[in-house]
Amino acid sequence: MSINIDFKSSTGKTVHYIEIRVFSKLDSTVVYNKLETLDVSKNTALNDLICWFNQISILDLDQNKSLTWLQCDWNKLVNLDVSQNTNLDHLTCTYNQLESLNVKNGNNSILISFPAHNNLALACIQVDNAINANNGIAPYDKWQKDAVATYSEDCVI
Repeated sequence: MSINIDFKSSTGKTVHYIEIRVFSKLDSTVVYNKLETLDVSKNTALNDLICWFNQISILDLDQNKSLTWLQCDWNKLVNLDVSQNTNLDHLTCTYNQLESLNVKNGNNSILISFPAHNNLALACIQVDNAINANNGIAPYDKWQKDAVATYSEDCVI
């Protein structure tokens, strides 16, 4: 099942919050809506989430263990933690305000698409294997980040 959510209103009001309720399976696209909050915590079967070009500052994905695809570019995210998302094979989080990014989920080997550039305050990205990541050994060789960011197994803020 796939669902696209469009928040254009006849009154011209902008929707700033949406909660996605439980479905048996959901691939969700929520883009260009100026959303400030997106709550997907009750949708434990969420597979794909595309929520770019909003104003989301918090995105809690701890309950979304089935998540494989996440595109959250062009938001206002400061912290992003996908350490509970062990099925994640695609993550794009460019053009945010990230200061903290945790992708240490014990399964970085399947994360083949990972652009995280244009997050100039992001100094450390927490990963499964910092030596391989900093030396550009697969799968980390295809990952993209700003030059100021390094990979570590324990990013302390």
